[in-house]
Amino acid sequence: MIGPAGIGLVWPAAGVAAVWFCAQRRARARWADVAALPLTLAATTLVTGTPTPVIALAFGLAGVVQAMTFCWLLSWWRPNLWGARGTAPMRSPRDLWGLLGAAVAFSLPAATTALAFPVVHPGMSAIGR
Repeated sequence: MIGPAGIGLVWPAAGVAAVWFCAQRRARARWADVAALPLTLAATTLVTGTPTPVIALAFGLAGVVQAMTFCWLLSWWRPNLWGARGTAPMRSPRDLWGLLGAAVAFSLPAATTALAFPVVHPGMSAIGR
């Protein structure tokens, strides 16, 4: 945890959401996940000490954006893999690099949210400065 707002450097909930979206890629009710996950992530963030519901909702939305970014990038770079439109398991370093690239890129929405945090909640910083 960093800063007075208690923002974590690693947020496992976004990773869980990414796996969920990959697993539910072909589900008919995927829209329900897109609607429910930001609220669930916001509630979790609020319970763990985020100062206001608006900030908690921003982090909930960022988590869903992260998950959707991960799924989109994985399906673009490695469409043959399970969870990315295909059914194949990871078999090569190229598959691993596609997964790692998507994971790094999916962190960008969280970084953007952390940098925008002082704008949403003046006087506080998500990066502890």
